[in-house]
Amino acid sequence: MRIVWRKMGRIYCPTGDGFFKTHAMRPIPYRLADGTLRLYFTSRSAEDIPYPTYLDVDPAEPSRVLAVGSEPMMQLGRTGTFDDSGITPGSILRHQGEDRMYYTGFKRRRYGVTIEMAIGLAVLGRGGNELTRMYEGPILGQDIHHPLLVGGPFVAFEDGRYRMWYSVRSRSAPYRIGYAESADGLAWDRRDADAGIERSADGWDAEMVCYPAVIDAGGRRLLFYNGNRHGATGFGVAVLEG
Repeated sequence: MRIVWRKMGRIYCPTGDGFFKTHAMRPIPYRLADGTLRLYFTSRSAEDIPYPTYLDVDPAEPSRVLAVGSEPMMQLGRTGTFDDSGITPGSILRHQGEDRMYYTGFKRRRYGVTIEMAIGLAVLGRGGNELTRMYEGPILGQDIHHPLLVGGPFVAFEDGRYRMWYSVRSRSAPYRIGYAESADGLAWDRRDADAGIERSADGWDAEMVCYPAVIDAGGRRLLFYNGNRHGATGFGVAVLEG
C-alpha cells in the first residue's frame, strides 16, 4: 500500500516567554491514563541548552493544545557526565511495569566537533510527569562500533514486521524523512521514496522535515515531525490517508 501523509499543520512553537525560549524539537507521542495524547520534546533555555518538556493535545484533534510544560522534566547530568550539556527525549518502551524513556545526552566539546552524543535511559514516573535517570552513564555511546555519534530512529511493530521512520540528510540536500521495512528487525529494506511526506512549498516546514514519530490515536494514524532548522519553527502533525 502506498503511504500518503496529509499535513494538518503546525501545532506548537515556543513564544520565548518563561524558561523555554526557542525550539520544539523531536516530538515523542505518549498516551496518558486519561486518554490525553502527550508529546515529549526538547526546548531550549536562554543559555541555548536543550531540556525535556511536554505538550498535551486532544487525540481526536491533535492541533488543539490542552497544556504545555513550563519547567524541565529532568535536570542536566553532573558536570563531566555524558548529558551535562543537554537532553533530548527519544523512544518510550514499557518494561517490567514501568515506562522507560531512551534519550540523547549532549556533551559540549571545546575543539572540532561542538558536541558529543550518547543514549541514556530514564524512568517516566508520576503519571508521565517526571523523568528520573537510571544511570549516570550512557547505555550506548562511542565505542569500537560507534566511533562518532549515536542516536535513535523511531521503530513500530505491526503485522509481524517492523517499520522505521527516520531522518535523512546529505551534503546536497537538507533533512527529509525516510522509511524502511523489515521482517525480522535486523535486515531492512530501505524505501525512502515511499515515506509519503515531503517539504512544503513555503512556510515553517519548507526547508526541511525531520524527526518523525508515528502513533495510532483518535481512530487514525498520526505522524508528528519537525520543520525548519531542527525544531526552531516548532513541530506539526500529519494524518495517514486511506
